[in-house]
Amino acid sequence: MASSTFVEEYDIINDYRTYKKEKMEKATTTIVLILLACVLPTTQGRQNPKSEVHYDFSSFIEKHRKTIKDKIDAKEARCIAIGVVHGDDVIWAEGFGNAEQSGSEINVNRETNFAVMSLSKLMTALAISRAIQEGHLDLDQPISNYLPDLNLNSPFEDKPEDTITLRHLLCHRAGFPHFVEDITSYEKKSYREYIKAIETEPLIHKVDGQMAYSNSGYDLAGHILAKVYGKTFEKSMEELLFAPLKMDQSTLDYNEVVKNKERAIGYNEDTPVLPVKIPCFASGGAFSNINDMIKLMKMILSEGKTKDGIFLKKEYFERVLSPRGILKDQESQGYALGIFKGENRYKKRVFPIFTHTGEGWGYTCDLLLCLELRLGLVILTNAGGYDLRWRGQLTDDLYRILSSPE
Repeated sequence: MASSTFVEEYDIINDYRTYKKEKMEKATTTIVLILLACVLPTTQGRQNPKSEVHYDFSSFIEKHRKTIKDKIDAKEARCIAIGVVHGDDVIWAEGFGNAEQSGSEINVNRETNFAVMSLSKLMTALAISRAIQEGHLDLDQPISNYLPDLNLNSPFEDKPEDTITLRHLLCHRAGFPHFVEDITSYEKKSYREYIKAIETEPLIHKVDGQMAYSNSGYDLAGHILAKVYGKTFEKSMEELLFAPLKMDQSTLDYNEVVKNKERAIGYNEDTPVLPVKIPCFASGGAFSNINDMIKLMKMILSEGKTKDGIFLKKEYFERVLSPRGILKDQESQGYALGIFKGENRYKKRVFPIFTHTGEGWGYTCDLLLCLELRLGLVILTNAGGYDLRWRGQLTDDLYRILSSPE
C-alpha cells in the first residue's frame, strides 16, 4: 500500500504535469491568436476598407431617391445632387432635376457643377494647412508678417494686425464682420478694391474675444496665401488642393465657371438675376460637383491620406478637425479650421461629426462627415435659402444601417 507521503507527492507531480500541460495549451493558443491577428483583416475601428461586414443600402437609396424626386416635383428646388460614401466605397452618387440653362434642358448628374458657397472655407483651410506643412506659412505668426502694409481698423485695440494670426482668421476669432458693407456692389469692382474694403472695415470685437462667423476673415486669409505663393488665389488653390486630390472639375476661376455650359444655375425666388462672380473667393467662391466632393470626403475619412500618398500629415490633419485648431485639451464642439465639430445622437449612441453648410447667390449645400463610422454625405442644390433639415432623416437612416450590418 502506498504511503500517504508517496500519494501526496504523486498528486503534486500529477498536478504539476497538468498545470504545465494547461500552460502550454494556453501559450499555444495565444501564439495562434497572435498569428491570426497578424494575417487576418480587422473588422473594427476606422480601418475598415474592405471588411467582410455587409451593409445593405438599397432600401435607403430607394426611399430617399423618392424623397428627392418629390421635392423637385414640388418645386422646392430646381435640382439636387447627392453623394454618400462609406470608407472607400461610393454608396450613392446621383443628380436630379434640371440645371436651368437658358431654355435648354440639361439633366443634372454627378458631374454637374454647383457653387458650394461656404464649403469653400474647408477647401481654403485645407490648402492653407498644406502650405503650413510645406513651411510657407505659420498658423500662429501675426498676419502683419505677411502683409507688412496692413493697417486694420479696430475700436478695441491698437494694431490688431500684430495680434491676429491665420488661426484667428480660420476659426472666426479675428474680430472681422461677416461681410464688408454693401458686398453686392463688388461684383463689378476689382479684387484689390474688395481686399482694401476688408482692411478698412471696423472690427466688431477684440481679437480672440469671441467667435464671430466671418467671410471677410477667410478672404483675407486667402489673400495671404496668394501673396506668399506669388500667384492668384485660384492658381494657389489649384496647386495645393484641387490637383493633389484630382478634383479636376472644381475651380475658383470665374472664367472657367462661365465657360461651363452644363453647370447648375443658381436660383432665388426673390432675386431673378443672380451674380456668378462674387467677391468672397476664399470664403464662398468655389464650384464643384459630386464626383469631386466625394474625393474630398474620402481623403478626410482616410485621415489625410489618398491612394497616391499623404495629403496632410497626422499633426496637420488633426489640427484641421480640432476646435480652434488646438490639439491638446480639445473641446468636444466648436469651429475648427473650416468646419464645425459637433455631435449627432442616434438612440443611445453619440457620434462625433464634422459639418458645414453653404448658402447664397441661389445655392444651398450641406456636408457631413463621421470618422467613427467612416461616413460622408454631401448635398448640393441650386436653390437659395433652401431648407435642408430633411438631411436629418438621411443621417438617421445611415446610422441605423451602419449600426446593424447584415
